[in-house]
Amino acid sequence: MPSIRKMFSVLALLSLAANAFAAAPAEFWYSHSGAAGSAIADLCRSFNAPREEGDRLHCVRQGSYEQTLQKTVAAYRAGIGPALVEIYDVATPDMLLGGATRPVEAIMADHHRAYPDDTFLPALRRYYADDHGTLAAQPFAASTAVLYTHRKALAAAGISEPPATWEAFADALRALKKNGQQCPLVSAFAP
Repeated sequence: MPSIRKMFSVLALLSLAANAFAAAPAEFWYSHSGAAGSAIADLCRSFNAPREEGDRLHCVRQGSYEQTLQKTVAAYRAGIGPALVEIYDVATPDMLLGGATRPVEAIMADHHRAYPDDTFLPALRRYYADDHGTLAAQPFAASTAVLYTHRKALAAAGISEPPATWEAFADALRALKKNGQQCPLVSAFAP
């Protein structure tokens, strides 16, 4: 779940977008479902609550990441794209290279706003920046891989510390398998 500080950053960006498109209700397309989708819907309701209809964002779930990307590209080509869209991280360069988006820092600058330098982790900021270091996309609901380990199972396989490199990770999996673990790795990457 995003921190309150990050949520306010997103709400500030949503506010900028709503002000930029105040003549007509703006749309925000997103991909998340389940608990994450509910959290986004709650953010939208909170954002819209104090606003008049013309200043509100219409938040619309478009389907999976891939479906949202396809719909966004089609809408952009037809000249009817949303004001804001959540595009999954690996598609961000495609959107930037295709000229379909404006850098988020440019939108912020238009409204005399800026992010404090410590708003995003350095690696996250670099990932969403263009070649000049300008924040091109708003990191939102960005996932971070987390490794959970079973220390007793690792110790039984002769491993005293969790692996810190990919090579050590592969070695640990082999050692766990050799020690009788039928499934030494479980992963899930769905939002």
